[in-house]
Amino acid sequence: MKIKISVYLWIVATIIFLAVPQAEAGAVTRGELISVIVTTLELPLWSGNKYFKDVSPSHPHARAIESAAAQGILQPTEKFYPDIEASRAETLLYALRSLGLSREASILGNLPFQRHQGLPEYIQPYFRIAESITPLPPEVFLSEPKDVLQREDLASFRQWLLSCRNNLLWEEHFKGSRTTLILHRENAGRPPASWAIQAGTFPVESPEALALLSKLKSRGLPCVIDERPSGRVVLVGPFLHYVEAWAKTDLVKDIGTTRIVSFEDRPSGALFWSAIVTDINREMPRIVTAGEIAGRKQPLSWIAQNSGAEGAVNGGFFNGVHIIGSLVTRSFPVSGPWEERSAIGWDNDGTFHFGSGWFRAILRSGEEVLEINRFNMAPGSNEAALYSPHIWYFATGIPDDATEGKVTSEKLQEIKGAHLSNHFVPRDGYLVIARGFSANKLRRFAKGESVKIELLWQEENFKKCTEVLQAGPMLLLDGKRALTPEGFSESVIRGRHPRSIVGTDGESLWWIVVDGRDSWHSRGCTLEEAVSLASDLGLRDALNLDGGGSSTMWWQGSIVNSPSGNAERPLPYAVVF
Repeated sequence: MKIKISVYLWIVATIIFLAVPQAEAGAVTRGELISVIVTTLELPLWSGNKYFKDVSPSHPHARAIESAAAQGILQPTEKFYPDIEASRAETLLYALRSLGLSREASILGNLPFQRHQGLPEYIQPYFRIAESITPLPPEVFLSEPKDVLQREDLASFRQWLLSCRNNLLWEEHFKGSRTTLILHRENAGRPPASWAIQAGTFPVESPEALALLSKLKSRGLPCVIDERPSGRVVLVGPFLHYVEAWAKTDLVKDIGTTRIVSFEDRPSGALFWSAIVTDINREMPRIVTAGEIAGRKQPLSWIAQNSGAEGAVNGGFFNGVHIIGSLVTRSFPVSGPWEERSAIGWDNDGTFHFGSGWFRAILRSGEEVLEINRFNMAPGSNEAALYSPHIWYFATGIPDDATEGKVTSEKLQEIKGAHLSNHFVPRDGYLVIARGFSANKLRRFAKGESVKIELLWQEENFKKCTEVLQAGPMLLLDGKRALTPEGFSESVIRGRHPRSIVGTDGESLWWIVVDGRDSWHSRGCTLEEAVSLASDLGLRDALNLDGGGSSTMWWQGSIVNSPSGNAERPLPYAVVF
């Protein structure tokens, strides 16, 4: 429904802005403008059904107009008004949409920037991009944007379009009170080969996805399940024409929020990334888990808004509700290491370190010592596990043969058989669950005595760090390429995917999200390309974080990238600024 409302508002604003009867001599019509754009950029031509009621098959620009509609360049409306004059501002809008910059405009529209007086709001972000893009459009388009496009403007406009197709660069910087946000886009995009309606996202092997698929098929809709590492996505389609997908959204509006997404992409050189940059001498980020606030997983924006943050980004890997790899927040271990994969650690004084994230955890009380083998998951035979409120307020899967100790305010308050407990995790402490000979050791701890958790790091420099997250692989170390598999598959390493990266140039920490899986907007990158990106930005050390559908960045109230699933993936934790 939101799609339909936004299109209606676009129509009203367009009619008001372009309220002239027919083009005067020397003026360029909207239809001719679209023909110039489609032919100059060599966009794919549509030869199927027509959709605009006021564009007859005999219209001289009919095929170009319908082709632009098929690729989502034109809004899906009943009429296009092909014979009224085009303004220079509108010319910039359609040119930038044809170069694949509509997502950048959508992101920019939620951020503070200097608006141009007199232009409709829907044109404002496109005009701002035009003011800061390289190459710049002809000067008259920026100085007199409200004026009608003249035939004498077309030669310089075509040349600018060709230059953008060959080499496009756009970058904006936004200064916050704690951080700087950078948005960066390079190269022109290419329209998708086909479209689909994203009808729902579900966990891996979810039966709900199959139920929705069956429901949609019963309505005579073409639909498939896209099996992804992150879960199942139900798609209605494919459709070769964007408007065809748009028209079908009415048939699925009862199932909840839907989005039109690309189904099959074309090869593209487009690349978009956003970055939050922090001065290490001013303020360091925090790790905040969803469980500290409410719920085991939450969208990044929700975690950020409930943490008093200016910015936020996703962190390391996870599977379901379980964090994969070391996670330490405020010196407390929330998750244990995944072998010797690489990690980053820091403290509030600006100390940071990149290296192996492996550690051992020891529970100590006087002369008594107990090694912790697992974190926030049930212990195996003869193991001990630590459950903290960072993940959930209730420990699950506890075997009846275990012994449970409750620690609050760094003191052991009680020890009892796990079968006698409700397993509630204290907000100001944690539970220790032990089995076998680890349970025997735990029972030797004295109630009421002080208990401390000691972390024994493989790399000494992590001892100073109060926040640590393990991810990997390492990309750069001491200015040199450091990429090794670290146990990741070839598809993760060599595939072009959305990526999240953290790195430093020695003075600032850079948290970067690279968008992907969208030929219009951004192709994504391989890990080798991530190494090159980090190096080109002047980073000395850089670490790969969780990517794919997890790659998300939030700043001052809005998402400032385009997550690959077209929706935020719930996360167990976030890095907030």
